[in-house]
Amino acid sequence: MKKVGFPTLLLLVICSFNLYAGPTVIRDNRVSDIATTPVLGRGYSIGTNTYQSTCLKEVIITEPSYDMEYTFTSIEDTVKTSKKTEEEKKKDTSGSSNVKVKVFRHSGSNGLNWALSTGSKTTTINNETYYNHRVLVTIDLYTYYASVDESKSLMSDTARMLLVNNDLPGFFNSCGAYYVRSIGRKANFVSIFTYSTKEEKSDQKFESQMKSAIQSFSTYSYKSLFGGVKVDADLKTATTNELKRMEEFSREASSKHLSIVTHAYGLGKDEKASLISYDLESFKAAIKDAFISMQNPNTGKVATVEIVPWVENTEFQSVVKLDEKEVAVEEGSEGEKETQLLYEKKHILTQNAEFLIEVERADRNMMNMYYKAKLCRANIDANWKKDGKIMEEYENANVVNNRTGDTDTLKKLDETLSDAKIQQLLDNEKSFMYGKSSGGSKNGEGGASICIRAVMKSGFFKQSYRDISECQPIIGKLGDVQSDFVSDYCMPVLSQE
Repeated sequence: MKKVGFPTLLLLVICSFNLYAGPTVIRDNRVSDIATTPVLGRGYSIGTNTYQSTCLKEVIITEPSYDMEYTFTSIEDTVKTSKKTEEEKKKDTSGSSNVKVKVFRHSGSNGLNWALSTGSKTTTINNETYYNHRVLVTIDLYTYYASVDESKSLMSDTARMLLVNNDLPGFFNSCGAYYVRSIGRKANFVSIFTYSTKEEKSDQKFESQMKSAIQSFSTYSYKSLFGGVKVDADLKTATTNELKRMEEFSREASSKHLSIVTHAYGLGKDEKASLISYDLESFKAAIKDAFISMQNPNTGKVATVEIVPWVENTEFQSVVKLDEKEVAVEEGSEGEKETQLLYEKKHILTQNAEFLIEVERADRNMMNMYYKAKLCRANIDANWKKDGKIMEEYENANVVNNRTGDTDTLKKLDETLSDAKIQQLLDNEKSFMYGKSSGGSKNGEGGASICIRAVMKSGFFKQSYRDISECQPIIGKLGDVQSDFVSDYCMPVLSQE
């Protein structure tokens, strides 16, 4: 047997830790879907991008930090309506002006961007035409360093019991191969101020006054905006000059038909908060309440997630006892023995855990597709078919793609969901799990169940699934999509166009 020197062995250990261990930060669209719920301490699978059970109890978090950005932006048209050529006017079928606006990426961005891009350029008041001008006021608050304090946050009793009973597959199926250690969140408060003038050019003086009134760097207004001081309803704390300026601005705002539209995203619920704005004072109070509501570390749109493998958790290691020395006899070298390194056990355990979750999710997705196709078939038969044929009034009907909004014919969906094709979905699941026959195929291309048994037989943290021959045939099948068409158009909704 060839001996490995201590410096070389130490280098291998260090490189392996850098390559396989430690946290992973996700900051892309995997965490931006508001249909999923990232929670501190909740299990996660990288391979399937799914959140699983929360296996920590009484999660204690570290003190978070906050970044805030406050902006005041005038929205100007890039193409003036009066200067458009006839050809440009024909192309512009939306009736809206082209504006330069910030792109907001949060749960309500579609509604906000629509409001910014389709606002009417003009308004008719008392048979007179007025030009509309808009100002955008935003507050962006980013929360970070909200992390699990693992020295105080212990595993739940049921999750711990799975490990005590040495049910590693059960633990990873329930808790994932990773857990969420920290979450970064973002909240937005956005208001659109619209005022009208008889001139097409915006009123820079009025906008400057509005900006000053909103930001108000005087002691009275500054405290009411971001401090903890309550706004006095009778304005007794305001000076005479402040009152005079506020009254003058209120009269001018009224003459210019100033309106306020507010959008708030990712705020926490606060029963005392009011985000309704009907004038500048109520707007400043709304900003203050929104700012307070944003500072809850458990609310806001998730922007980043830090995930950590369970094998790095000290309590997990103490229960599973990965540090026990397991001696293996090296093949072909009688009498010589070596100890499996701890880092290798961690790496193999995490690999096998992710693989097990992928197999389980792949099987579930196949069965979900089969059940979805069956229900979709029954839906079409019950609503749009009679005596086995599509009713005459629906022969040219289209159904809506639930993912893209495109349309395709009801007839095509009906033909796709034939009995034979639905049965094929079930046969695919059987082949994936059990091979070409219920007992697995004789040519070695067995199903996932044979692979999982082999992994468990070899030892869950002793041998990687990649080194097990029974697992090779199914590795390439884990990402197979059964039917994009069925997934996109079921359950069917008729297009109204």
